Amino acid sequence: MTMLSTYVTHPNHAHWLKSYDIHTLIIDCPFCSVRSHDRYDWGNDEIEDVQDKCRPLFMALNLDGLYSSHELQVIESTIRARALDKVFNAFRVQDPGMMVWARAKFPDIAIQFNPETGFQNTAAISSAFTRGAAIMTLNHETPCSTIQRFQDALPQPALELFVQGPICIQYSRRRFLSDLYQFDPNLPIRLTAEDPELPHRTFTFLNTAFGHFMFAQFHRCLARSKKKVIALGSMPWLIDARGVSEDYAKVAINLYANLATADDATIDDGVRQLEALSNVPQKPGFFLSNQTDVDWRDHDVPKQNDKIGRVLSVKKDDALLIEFFVEIDKGTVVTCWNPDGTTREFVLDDCVDLDGGSVERISPFVPLMLPKGVTGIQSSGNLVRCA
Repeated sequence: MTMLSTYVTHPNHAHWLKSYDIHTLIIDCPFCSVRSHDRYDWGNDEIEDVQDKCRPLFMALNLDGLYSSHELQVIESTIRARALDKVFNAFRVQDPGMMVWARAKFPDIAIQFNPETGFQNTAAISSAFTRGAAIMTLNHETPCSTIQRFQDALPQPALELFVQGPICIQYSRRRFLSDLYQFDPNLPIRLTAEDPELPHRTFTFLNTAFGHFMFAQFHRCLARSKKKVIALGSMPWLIDARGVSEDYAKVAINLYANLATADDATIDDGVRQLEALSNVPQKPGFFLSNQTDVDWRDHDVPKQNDKIGRVLSVKKDDALLIEFFVEIDKGTVVTCWNPDGTTREFVLDDCVDLDGGSVERISPFVPLMLPKGVTGIQSSGNLVRCA
């Protein structure tokens, strides 16, 4: 059974988590964890009880913020006053500087580094272990082919793979939601909103005492990429079900714990349950290839090698800005696959360059305008030849 790491949001979860092989249980505490959807303030006895029942290799306090010097003083004094360094045997950090801080202040605590972005080369990853990381979570933008190169280049790297859950795509120290709605800035606020320019793309926003967070319109889900995930070896798999239901967490944990022996039908059923419980698409993100903002599209859109161009910009009742990846004749009929799944055919006539000059032959990667525009075309649409 694969070793899993996950976030525990309540002591009651221990009764079902104890059935699995757990590498790290991560706990958010309101005084230091910046992305805590629920302000549950764990007692030391509750943490120890979960540890006794689940027997993880690591019990980690989540120190995932970009803290000021004053905040670090408060965090250190709180950890010492509550003797949390005797309860936890690991700190999970996001800021690289926190590795140096943790090693200096609490030298007996293992450091788990989860940068979420950056660290996409061997030199950067090596530097994390030089700073004291015991294990590092690969960021959300690293394709599996790159991960394999890391494994070949680094001597026995202690790496963890994020396989399931929401992806944070924006973090600000400013608390936009509490300012807007005049709420208590110390209480979590969680909202969802649809992008009006790209229908069916629903983003989640979280406001906590430490700032404002925005999450992608899909959850990272690597279950359908089973062969590629398993081929990466025995690294722990990280599952994040914070902000979703306990049922979602149960389905996700069970799915990945048994992924190696699950057939395609079982995996598909698990992914469908996750979609229903979260109400967002479950996608591999950048795991297959780092193709920015492509993965949220529906399964029936053209494959990557079918695309001949893309829509760069759309302004209502104004020019349409497009770009092609191949040489193409003026007058060709193309189809635009929009982000919301709709399609629109149009003819490449009246093309002009950015200076307004006439264009007879369309060259690759040269932006063009259709001055009259085309109704029904959306930004970031994929262009394919009309069948």
